[in-house]
Amino acid sequence: MNLLFCLLLTLIPIESLPDEVADVLYTYVDDRDIMSVGTTGLGPGRTYTVTLYDRSEWVFDELADICVVDLRRNDVPQEIIPEDLLAYIRRFYPRQHIRYYAHSQMGYEIRFASTLALTFDREFRLIDERRGEL
Repeated sequence: MNLLFCLLLTLIPIESLPDEVADVLYTYVDDRDIMSVGTTGLGPGRTYTVTLYDRSEWVFDELADICVVDLRRNDVPQEIIPEDLLAYIRRFYPRQHIRYYAHSQMGYEIRFASTLALTFDREFRLIDERRGEL
């Protein structure tokens, strides 16, 4: 997490998470694993960041959509990855373990446990493949 983001993040009690965000989060995360919960922004554009004790992070938008899942030791749950994207990954990268998933208006980013990162546009077309330190 970069310094600017840390300065903008306001810590909140876990009970302050919107019900929709909590419902999605608790589908995948045990509440005993949660280290902190924070929010950025006000109103439209607000995000909620949940940091786990292993430094993994889950980021949700104000509609409870998952924006980022950055896991350190575990694979990103396949249920949260769009089926077309998952099919592409299964076909071309069948043995890779997904540790990072991000979704934005621009598209998607996937990072594997190896040093490989893929970027896709909104139509699930591969637009970038990077290797090296991530």
